Amino acid sequence: MVASRPNHIIVAAFAAVLGATAGRSAGSVTIGINFVGKESLSKSVMAPAERAGVVGQANWNNAMGGTGTLSALVDETGAATGAGVEWRSKPEYLGIDDTAGDNRLMRGRVARLLDDPLAVTVSGLDTVWPGRPYDVLVYFDSWNSTADIAGTYTIGNRVLVGTDPAGVQFDGTFVEDAGSGGNYVRFRDLTGDTFTLTAETLAGSGGSVTINALQMVHTPEPATLGFLALGLAAVLRERRRA
Repeated sequence: MVASRPNHIIVAAFAAVLGATAGRSAGSVTIGINFVGKESLSKSVMAPAERAGVVGQANWNNAMGGTGTLSALVDETGAATGAGVEWRSKPEYLGIDDTAGDNRLMRGRVARLLDDPLAVTVSGLDTVWPGRPYDVLVYFDSWNSTADIAGTYTIGNRVLVGTDPAGVQFDGTFVEDAGSGGNYVRFRDLTGDTFTLTAETLAGSGGSVTINALQMVHTPEPATLGFLALGLAAVLRERRRA
């Protein structure tokens, strides 16, 4: 059966929305930062081809040592961006199995340096996602066998609590902390060229709060997703009538 004219119009409109979305998403890639920590012990430098993270990606940027800067961070495709990172911390490592991918991502970590808060500043994100929202995933895990380690992770006026449960070491599974413990927290729908993440240990915690890795992920605009959903629903309705 030949499609009706209205059906052609809806399909064309839906294709236009898809094309516009593809155009807007062309630069919408993921950027990951792997904190190597004490490299001589962690052995957690990741090769470009290693894939890891909640949003699986390759080409993680290796941040060596406790204090430093990296410019021209690469994205998940290996292309250099205008984003950079600066961090000040104490380098440590986690004694889990040294295997490629997620384990290697979580082996290296950084903690607070003396009385200074653990701080990481990422800048230049407007060169990657100009004016667009993005999520920041903060990975954490410590070698704590007898007591929970809890801390606050802060970006701007947003504060998330991350708790690493006692006796639970990373086993290849990522768990978002929704209030009962886990190994990562997620800041959703941030905007802006620069953000500073600080981490502070909560009073009574069984050790120092840590950061093992950061991942910045572009999040599609809700309006775009809504148009796509409406367009798809219209196409399906017309097909049923045909």
